[in-house]
Amino acid sequence: MKKKSNLFRLTPILSVVLVIFLTFISAHAAVFNALDIALTPGKSISELNISWYSTSRTESLVQIALKSSMTGSEFPADTANSFYCTSNSAASGYYSNKSTVTALSPATSYVYRIGDGLGNWSSNYFYTTGSGTQFSFFAVGDPQIGAGSIASDTTGWNETITKAINQFPNASFIMSAGDQVNTNNSESNFTGFFSPANFTSIPLAPALGNHDNGALNYGYHFNLPNISNVYGITSPGSGDYYYTYGNTLFMVLNTNNTSGTTHQTFIKNAVAANPNKTWKIVTFHHDIYGSGSHALESSIIKLRNALYPIFDSYGIDIVITGHDHSYTRTYVMKGNVPQLTQTYDTNGAVVNPSGTVYFTLNSSSGSKYYDLNGTQANYVAVRSQVNAPTFSYVSINGSSLSFDTYRTDSMTKTDSFSIVKK
Repeated sequence: MKKKSNLFRLTPILSVVLVIFLTFISAHAAVFNALDIALTPGKSISELNISWYSTSRTESLVQIALKSSMTGSEFPADTANSFYCTSNSAASGYYSNKSTVTALSPATSYVYRIGDGLGNWSSNYFYTTGSGTQFSFFAVGDPQIGAGSIASDTTGWNETITKAINQFPNASFIMSAGDQVNTNNSESNFTGFFSPANFTSIPLAPALGNHDNGALNYGYHFNLPNISNVYGITSPGSGDYYYTYGNTLFMVLNTNNTSGTTHQTFIKNAVAANPNKTWKIVTFHHDIYGSGSHALESSIIKLRNALYPIFDSYGIDIVITGHDHSYTRTYVMKGNVPQLTQTYDTNGAVVNPSGTVYFTLNSSSGSKYYDLNGTQANYVAVRSQVNAPTFSYVSINGSSLSFDTYRTDSMTKTDSFSIVKK
């Protein structure tokens, strides 16, 4: 019988060496430093949009798997799905990377990581989807990092996000009513905005504020779902976009474009594409029913007159804005007139309101506050200037919606409102 060659006799030894070598390489791979990681809602609850900065252009990707598949802290690569990204030049020295994760299940926890395609990976991050019928989110106004000092604004912003999530850890995403930063092309402002560690686990849906508008940086940082390249456009800037979450349609307008016609067409198309949603919520930056100095400006009054008939026509339930750095909740409004006769249940919730309720949110970072106007407008149900960062917690449970606002210095509730549909 012919003897086996030495090569074949050494194969088991070589195999062991190879396994040890590969294990060593994997254990000592460089950590991929993905910067300014930003999660945004996908088109629906089954999707998640991710964007991040890198210092070089590579075949970057996201890997995601069920958190339950993990063994200890090891990422479960053998059961993960990979989603490659687009990578384009961004601010000087950076590339903007964007990817969309699909086929997610409701009420499920995932682990994900970001890689450069060269075997280097970020830390493990975690994301949990909400329920399709019962979920909650935060609404915040004007972080405007850099309006004060970047350091103090960043500290205030981090404290708001941390306290909100500690109080309500099951919130599914954060809605920002605009002015993420004070200077539209300042990457140091954006670095402060993206500094909360929780942002790797909770999506943020931003509106384009007047301070964000006019530069490309906002678009570099956010990967927005269903974004229009026709309606609500400003350039450099953004367009209107929408997403759904469970039984709710969220529409985000770029009101730096003041054309009522363009926003009406966008809302018409979004509602037609999602005809069976229980709730319709609109967000934009400029407060058309506020209590600070902006609310008295002719441009804001003109915008109000352009938009409220649209919201009346399409049955918008609530509108969430910022811009005035003070808090206002209106009465139920229709035809620009307070609807003072409403039906309330035993818990104080408005039953089947006959119009739209408008919220103007105060600063969520404490970067700056505006005084209330001397005369309270006839549309105001509640207004306040607490001179402390605030956030709102919005909960949707089937046919009921609640909107509670908190000040972060004491975590006391400053306003509460709820709606029931029957």
